Amino acid sequence: MKKNKDTDKLWAISVGIILIILALYTIYKDYSVSENKKTVIGEIINFQHRNLSYYYIEYKYTVDKKIYTGSCGVSGDFICNNGKEGCVGEKFTVYYSSTNPSYSKIDLGQYEEFKTTVEFFD
Repeated sequence: MKKNKDTDKLWAISVGIILIILALYTIYKDYSVSENKKTVIGEIINFQHRNLSYYYIEYKYTVDKKIYTGSCGVSGDFICNNGKEGCVGEKFTVYYSSTNPSYSKIDLGQYEEFKTTVEFFD
């Protein structure tokens, strides 16, 4: 019986450490974009339903002739004024880090309310 409790405790600690590392990495990426912010126009290329309650968009943008992609959580009712689900094919401002252009976030403008991804810095 004691072995199961020790295993459960070790499992919980491991999961907790992984979650902390993921949160710190996300904060680091957001900070890098905030401190080294450059802008480019990107395009939403995909709107996906991953599981029961999680939807996301994928977008692409080009920096120095290299194409990058990013993603962002959105609500399932994200529809553009033109009727396109997830605004696929529409163009928006993308902020990226000049020190690492793969770190980015998309500004959905008038549709910003549909974002579900937490952003730590502006």
